[in-house]
Amino acid sequence: MEKAKEKGAKKAIELKTSGPFHTKKLEKASDKLKLELDKIEINYKEENKVIKNMDAKAYSKNDDIREILAKHVMSPVYFSKSIEEMIEKSGVDTFIEIGPRKNFIKFCKKNKQRCESVKYN
Repeated sequence: MEKAKEKGAKKAIELKTSGPFHTKKLEKASDKLKLELDKIEINYKEENKVIKNMDAKAYSKNDDIREILAKHVMSPVYFSKSIEEMIEKSGVDTFIEIGPRKNFIKFCKKNKQRCESVKYN
C-alpha cells in the first residue's frame, strides 16, 4: 500500500482475502493445473455456451479450453460483464446459485437494471 501511495495513489486499501487468487502469484498453480487438464478429455459443443470470466465471452471451437481454464486461476475476473453477456447476448433468464454465500443474488440486488428480467434462487 505504501508503494501505491508513493506512486500517487489517492487511496490504498488492504483486501482481506484467503489467498492471492487471480494474480500472477498463482502462475505455478496455473502451470500445475494445465498439466492435470492435459490428462482429461474436454468435449466442445457449440450449442452449449459457456462464458469465460476472463473476458466475458463464450468459448469458441478454436479456443484452447485447457489453457484458458488454467489461466483462470491467475487472471482477473469479469463477473459483471459475464453476467451481462449471459443476459443480453445469450438470452439467459434464470440463474441458480449453488454455494455457501449469496454473491450472485447480492450482485443482482445491487444491479437491478442488469437483472430485472432474471429469476434467481
